[in-house]
Amino acid sequence: TSRSGTANLIPKDEIIALRLLAYLRSLNDLVLRTEAVDASSMEQTKQLLSSIHKPIGGAMILTAILIDRTFPMQTEDTFEAPFEAKLGAFNVLQKAIDLDSLDFVLAYSSIVGLTGNAGQTNYSR
Repeated sequence: TSRSGTANLIPKDEIIALRLLAYLRSLNDLVLRTEAVDASSMEQTKQLLSSIHKPIGGAMILTAILIDRTFPMQTEDTFEAPFEAKLGAFNVLQKAIDLDSLDFVLAYSSIVGLTGNAGQTNYSR
């Protein structure tokens, strides 16, 4: 899932992502759904979960919010945005499904938190 589904891949000419999706969709033993769902919306998340008819093995949270600014240019809102989005998605998932029933829950952040990037100081929190 993502807020825009795959709609943003084509205008941005994301060739690698599009090829990867095409390959995955070509596999006969894989059902791949790419859904436009806001993970911080309980209503949208519950609607998605109710449309899945097989057991869910796990979840990965890979929330990304891109607000490039050096640290002095950050406001409280821009600095908090990535954290709030990631935590919001986790909180909704936690309320929508019994996490103990899953084999795994992985929450990813950005490598920027470890390596640093002057424009993404809000990811190094």
